[in-house]
Amino acid sequence: MGPLLVVLCALAGGLRAVHDTLTHSPSALAKWGPFWDARTSWVLKYKNYYLDPKTPRFWGSTTLFVALTDAWHLSNLLSWACMDAALLVAGWQPYRWYAVAAIIARRIVFEPLYKFLRK
Repeated sequence: MGPLLVVLCALAGGLRAVHDTLTHSPSALAKWGPFWDARTSWVLKYKNYYLDPKTPRFWGSTTLFVALTDAWHLSNLLSWACMDAALLVAGWQPYRWYAVAAIIARRIVFEPLYKFLRK
């Protein structure tokens, strides 16, 4: 299980680097296409992009499936998923339920706090 833990943490670190690059240097990966251009990719979740930024492009594109709309969201989701998987691998035997509880607690705290801080 040790090598799997290392691989998952390395993947999480790499994906976090992509996410932070998109956050702090939004044009750095734009050469790879609109999905990777954090300056404008946020509009990809809407039906007519800039023309109608209230109508979702598809069901869940602004909520449940937002990670499919741009690299910023996808890299964030995959980074957290790798860390969650690493936590499950690390705590699988004697403390597996604590690992599951920790993952759930992180999600329960994140969403309301994120919405509160954005107000």
